[in-house]
Amino acid sequence: MHCLHRAASALVIGVLVAGVVAVGPGSTPVQAAAGDFTFFSVPASDTDGPRSATDVTLGPDGNVWFLATSETGADDVVGRVTSGGTIDTFPIGGSGDGQLIAGPDGRFWIASDALYKVQPAGTVVRMSRPGRGSYRAIVQGTRVHLWLLMFRKLMELDARGRVLRTFPLPHTANDVALGPDGNLWVTWTFGGVDRVTPSGAVTTFAAPAAPTSPQNLQGIAPGPDGKLWMASYFVSSLPTNLAQVCKVSTRGRYRCFSAPNGVHLVAVGPDGGVYVDGATRFDLNPDRIDPPVLRRYSVDGSFDEFVDASLHDLRALTGGPDDDVWFAQEPGETGATLGRLEVAAPAP
Repeated sequence: MHCLHRAASALVIGVLVAGVVAVGPGSTPVQAAAGDFTFFSVPASDTDGPRSATDVTLGPDGNVWFLATSETGADDVVGRVTSGGTIDTFPIGGSGDGQLIAGPDGRFWIASDALYKVQPAGTVVRMSRPGRGSYRAIVQGTRVHLWLLMFRKLMELDARGRVLRTFPLPHTANDVALGPDGNLWVTWTFGGVDRVTPSGAVTTFAAPAAPTSPQNLQGIAPGPDGKLWMASYFVSSLPTNLAQVCKVSTRGRYRCFSAPNGVHLVAVGPDGGVYVDGATRFDLNPDRIDPPVLRRYSVDGSFDEFVDASLHDLRALTGGPDDDVWFAQEPGETGATLGRLEVAAPAP
């Protein structure tokens, strides 16, 4: 089943008032139905110009939290947006170009140019700078600890952000997720996934052989079927789009489906669907222009697509607090860098 939904959208522009961003006059979001988009603008910095959201995640308070960078990175923030569109922002004192997660201690953690903890009132505390190099991802993993992914190593951190152990990886990693088997699963660029046990033992599961071999495995997330779902974009000038979405069992068995061009994000929605992005930025073929899209997969590989004129290339994707999926995107003509898609409620 391949169904295309062209969704109606409501644009919500934030207005800064005494440090709090509220929905502007007359811009209260309309009552949305499944398939509708709503877009939000992160408020600009008074001193460093427009801000753009870089990551988004669901918070334990039932709100959606995000990271955003200012024009030169001098006034980056972490923020909170309610379902009604009210936005609060809090200064980081460092880079907002990273990843944001809810940690085992009920606080938010930011992995960017350093490791930061966000207190409930929004105060951001710089904790440490574990290791050298760029952070690729941070997740809450086994033993109620944080796990920090760098290019070729995985670090286990305690609730204070201190490095407990460091495990080398056999491949240059892109993303990490905690699997249903209690192990960490890491994607790598040239077609495969590594399973890492809490003690650091690594098992590599290479992707299937060509011509169905997924390349450039990026985002990974545990799916509703007990499998790990992964996005695999394929940079090509061919007339055929070779991108794929794959799932792998905890025994390393793959099953792949065709995917939208430029796919690199995976998230599970509150309806149990697996959501991925589609973009034009990885396309080398000037004759094929694919509009940005959100695609929802069922576990059997059938899918629905959702598009909107205000949708741009996505940077982050997460399941929301209600019947919605939230995302951060590159700013378009409207300057909207946050959005949500209303999805159907799960069947009783």
